[in-house]
Amino acid sequence: LRLIKVLPPIIVVVFAVLVNFIVITDNKSKLESDISTFHKNFIDTEKEAIKVQINQLYQQINYEKNNTVSILKKDIRERIYQAHSIATTIYQQNKNLSEAEITILITDALRSIRFNEGRGYFFIYKTTGTNIMHPVIPAMEGTSKWDLQDTRGNYIVRDMGNIVKKAGEGFYRWWFVKPGNKRKEFEKIGFGKYFAPYDWFIGTGEYVIDVESDIKARLLKRIDNIRYSNNGYFFVIDYQGNILSDYSEEYVGTNKMEVRDQDGISTVEEIVKIAKDGEGFLYYESPLMPSTGRPAEKVSFIKGLPDWQWAIGTGAYISEIESYLAEREDYIGQQNKSEFLKILWLSLFVTLFFVTLSFMLSNYLARRFSLYESRINKDFSELNTIKEQLQHQALHDVLTNLPNRVLLADRLSQSMLQAQRHNNLLAVVFLDLDGFKHVNDSYGHDLGDELLIIVSLRMKEALRESDSLARIGGDEFVAVLDDLTTVKDCEPILERLLLAASEPVFIGNVELKISASIGVTLYPQDSVSADQLMRHADQAMYIAKESGKNRYYLFD
Repeated sequence: LRLIKVLPPIIVVVFAVLVNFIVITDNKSKLESDISTFHKNFIDTEKEAIKVQINQLYQQINYEKNNTVSILKKDIRERIYQAHSIATTIYQQNKNLSEAEITILITDALRSIRFNEGRGYFFIYKTTGTNIMHPVIPAMEGTSKWDLQDTRGNYIVRDMGNIVKKAGEGFYRWWFVKPGNKRKEFEKIGFGKYFAPYDWFIGTGEYVIDVESDIKARLLKRIDNIRYSNNGYFFVIDYQGNILSDYSEEYVGTNKMEVRDQDGISTVEEIVKIAKDGEGFLYYESPLMPSTGRPAEKVSFIKGLPDWQWAIGTGAYISEIESYLAEREDYIGQQNKSEFLKILWLSLFVTLFFVTLSFMLSNYLARRFSLYESRINKDFSELNTIKEQLQHQALHDVLTNLPNRVLLADRLSQSMLQAQRHNNLLAVVFLDLDGFKHVNDSYGHDLGDELLIIVSLRMKEALRESDSLARIGGDEFVAVLDDLTTVKDCEPILERLLLAASEPVFIGNVELKISASIGVTLYPQDSVSADQLMRHADQAMYIAKESGKNRYYLFD
């Protein structure tokens, strides 16, 4: 009997001691492992974060650099279109005057126009090579430049005249020295447009290197203004050691290649070396930490931009990392200690009562948890149903169940990205119902709502599966037509939409007849933002409505 009385407490005590010893040992080992893992992961995460920052900046710079020629072409083409429009307007308004008088009016209007920081100007030639206007070298006017060649033997005026006379307009490349550098030839891109009344072409040109310089200056200004966290900034250094962008404005424009630390190491030289090799991390003594104004040890990620000979970089200060790690390690230690005491008391309690209560508690808890799990599953199922309903209501029109303006904006943005990726067209179609207000006024809003539901279903059926139709308010709808190759691809769809809207609708004993006015704009021919595409389609719709309704109009 004594053995029966003593043995269970002894077993409980031995079991408690064993469990507590295991808990203490495991807790200490876990604390050391957690701190070591956190330390390593945080440093790796911090380095990866600054690497991601640099790669994002690198992609932005590369994108603008690679689009230099496109930007140049777009700019000079728009300039020539403006000049040609001015010349055409002057000609149309003064047809009663002689050619010589109209020529003076046109050249007077265009001669003084400058752009691209004063570098750009317009010139006019006959397609036979005679110069009509040259604002920079007036002595050329009236002379023939039919045989004018660039440094590589290309006939500039002759070839450009042939291009514009044959195609109406066109780009041309030639190589020429710059006014401030007669020893080196630079690529120049020109654009000309044919002026039929007098067999002219109006043109302009720009050096590629000048546009690239403008892009560099704009990017550096943007980089100067980028700040993140307390001490985060980007720096740009060229391969010659010149500081192009830095947190400290006094460093910008200086050369630090020969500045060395007490060990004879040039930080700028190391940065340039890594950039020339591609990319990499560098630990070094930074001359200035923004939050303290004093030198501090830093780790930076540097990436090279070979075409421009730039080294771009950003980094994190070691003192910040160590300070944060110390705080977190102390917090983890305190949290671990608190959890350890809880586990210790819990383990003692469980050990003392395990033998007598385990069976009863296990059965009781199993029943309770089974019931609790069932209730949780039911609650989550109801919550998910409500969530789906709310999400649907937030993105769809209550009356027609079509996508609303919010969902339309998202789908249009996605479609624009797909059009860019696959080099396709997409059409934004703005549709307004003609005569709908009369239906509402004559038969009431309830019948008007039924009419909207029926017409919206017809128009949706008129579209392809890949197209989207949204109601954005009242009797206004917007459709997005994807995967178009040419403008004509959307015409059958637009005809079907007009037909769907204009077919008679019978509601009870009432026959209703309405129609639709449609405005259309095409992306990327209309290369603007999603909001502007909507506005352009809306403008085109109003032209269709003013032109007699029940028709569509393409945005010009």
